[in-house]
Amino acid sequence: MNDTIRRINEFYDIKNLDESSLLLLSSYEKEGEYRLTSDEEMMKMDMDLRWDCSIHATYYALVLLLKYYNEGHESVYEQLMLCLHKSLDYGFVYEGYTF
Repeated sequence: MNDTIRRINEFYDIKNLDESSLLLLSSYEKEGEYRLTSDEEMMKMDMDLRWDCSIHATYYALVLLLKYYNEGHESVYEQLMLCLHKSLDYGFVYEGYTF
């Protein structure tokens, strides 16, 4: 569980987007979805925590990648589209908001 907490802290502590931040974000991506835990760690968690670690992270990654793309870093376009499509699949509802 300590590894999960460390990765969550790393993810939410990203304040300045640069190449190392983008690499860190990409390391959480699995099949187009951003996960802060391994499958094994996730199976040991309560369901609420599982949602927070997988689905919510997709939205945060989307926002960060969009900001990075808008600053002229076109190399993130493919990752940005993966995040956008995954967010659209969920209808943007898991944050408590409906867009």
